[in-house]
Amino acid sequence: MARWDEDPVYKKINGQFREFFAISHMAAALGRSTKTLYKWESLGHFPGATWIYNSESKNGRRRLYTRRQIEGVVVIAYEEGVLSGTKRFISHTQFPARCHELFRQTRAVLPEPVEDWS
Repeated sequence: MARWDEDPVYKKINGQFREFFAISHMAAALGRSTKTLYKWESLGHFPGATWIYNSESKNGRRRLYTRRQIEGVVVIAYEEGVLSGTKRFISHTQFPARCHELFRQTRAVLPEPVEDWS
């Protein structure tokens, strides 16, 4: 089984490559589909991506997340029972508010430069 963090996206910022992850990585980490995350975002249950880049593909813009954001969201999801295996409406939990706060705190934090390409 593939891990959520396989095949990250590397973007050059301030002259150094940095590791990011697409919405598909976030969805895999949460065990949800990308469509679910788009829906959560449109309903305000999930924050918009901090980093967005214009893709050359027909799909246009790409949402990018940092490892810290994805790992933080997973912890919050477990603590709020969103990943506990029981059906819970995320709107009945603190998951949305806590994720928004996590993204607010990490918005200006760049991932560390990638040094080892092995």
